[in-house]
Amino acid sequence: MAATLGIAHPPGYPLYTLLGHLFVTLLPGEPAWALNVMSALFGAIAVGLCFTVARRLGARPLGAGVAAATLGAGNVFWHNAIVAEVYTPALATLLAVVWLLLPHEGVAKDAPRRRWAPFAAAALAGAGLGLHYFIATAGVGLALLFWGNTVAPDTPLRSLPRALFQAPLGRLLRGVGGLLAAGLAAAAVFVYLPLRSAMGPLIDPNKPQTLK
Repeated sequence: MAATLGIAHPPGYPLYTLLGHLFVTLLPGEPAWALNVMSALFGAIAVGLCFTVARRLGARPLGAGVAAATLGAGNVFWHNAIVAEVYTPALATLLAVVWLLLPHEGVAKDAPRRRWAPFAAAALAGAGLGLHYFIATAGVGLALLFWGNTVAPDTPLRSLPRALFQAPLGRLLRGVGGLLAAGLAAAAVFVYLPLRSAMGPLIDPNKPQTLK
């Protein structure tokens, strides 16, 4: 599919296909090898982001290193990091979203970043749906970080739940509206599927020409 810009089984994985096509185009050799390299590269990025997220959550370097090593040495992770699969790109994207949403607590200069970071995270998450849907099922904790970064950008992480309940309704609605707009705009990568299907690609078993 990546080699021919075909369309995968539902939900179509448009961003994965486009990224895979880029790797197939740029790297010499077999397309399958190029996609294995892509999985390995995003697996390495995911391990690095795991370390960074752990540090931002307050872990010391050794603890963060153990967390990253535990992820990287896991059987399921390792299996998916050496074959052409969607999981390591999607996991790296999810960890990048979390990294954008976690503050450097107590650092005043981090406040401006926290004003734009949630919208960048929402856009990244929206685009990441084109890699795998599990980004959308990351749970209430991710939603809490999203909303908290828009309605209370200067609030320490531990005080976030209380700050959310105290936030003005208008500010909350504006923040949530902005997040949804950023996420949906990036999720428009799925428009690629019916457009590409109309071009008659070599592989297109499901013909995604309708919403169904």
